Amino acid sequence: MKKLDASLREVDDDMGQATISITPEQLQELLKTAIGEAVAAATKLNPLEQRKLDEQLAADRRKNAMIKQLGEIEERSMREKRDRCSHLRYPAGSGKLAGHGAPRGALGAEWCTGGQAYQDGTAMVICLRCSSTWLFRPDSNYYNAILQNGMLGEAPPSDEYTICPGCFELKPGCRCKELYLLSKAEEAASEVKQAAA
Repeated sequence: MKKLDASLREVDDDMGQATISITPEQLQELLKTAIGEAVAAATKLNPLEQRKLDEQLAADRRKNAMIKQLGEIEERSMREKRDRCSHLRYPAGSGKLAGHGAPRGALGAEWCTGGQAYQDGTAMVICLRCSSTWLFRPDSNYYNAILQNGMLGEAPPSDEYTICPGCFELKPGCRCKELYLLSKAEEAASEVKQAAA
């Protein structure tokens, strides 16, 4: 800044007055510096405001972590509930066990599922006991049969025919887990960067 001041000032010997000559580039740089310093001074938080902002950001991070953890717990519990349920029941002619849940592989057990077809060519099977759902894309003949007869008592489709609700791809080709792990890695990197700052 001292060099700039020295280079800008020239003394006019004839008049005895100091004159300032400045190029447009120098003026632009001087204005940028002055405006930048003014904006920085105006937007700088005092220590109390800074502490309040830091507390709020920390609370938001804790809240987001809690929401994510609750989502993972809910997803895990739904998966466990789905895996525990056989989606079968004893038929009406089974005596005192009629309508009760049947274990997997029980003789004479019937599926306790329902479902519906959608206009986009997909269909969904729903277990009436555990509320698990399977979204899949049936072939045209099966789709027409679903439209005419419904899906009461239909077996759930195998996972290779099931559509992932996150990306609407078949589950064998689903990239949701890969994208989830990638987002976790990016999150960890940003947390390390914030801790270093």
